[in-house]
Amino acid sequence: MATSSQPSTGQKPWNDINESKLAGRVGGKPEVRITTTHPVATTTLYVTNEYDTTSGRKKKVTRVPIIMHGEKGAAFAMDVNKGDKILVKGRMQENVWKDQEEKAHSRLELVVFEYSVLAKKAA
Repeated sequence: MATSSQPSTGQKPWNDINESKLAGRVGGKPEVRITTTHPVATTTLYVTNEYDTTSGRKKKVTRVPIIMHGEKGAAFAMDVNKGDKILVKGRMQENVWKDQEEKAHSRLELVVFEYSVLAKKAA
């Protein structure tokens, strides 16, 4: 058992890390909605993974819902279009809600803090 030379604070001795970095193609023009406090931009990032199988090379596309808050979100929505290749950094969060029939739903989303456009989609 490892011991620490620092006194115990009564807290867990580790920090969780919630940071993700993904590159992919924008699935649709970002939509902006205005909340009571700030704009929120949402879209889907299509991330492609390639791998080898016995029958050849395969591709699998993962669709990641992304959201960006504030003025950065509004600028993001104006800056990118469907098909643009982007790099995003952010944190994962679970969005939980109930529908009209009170059925529970949830999904993971990437809350984006930084983005950069790697390539614009060819016209």
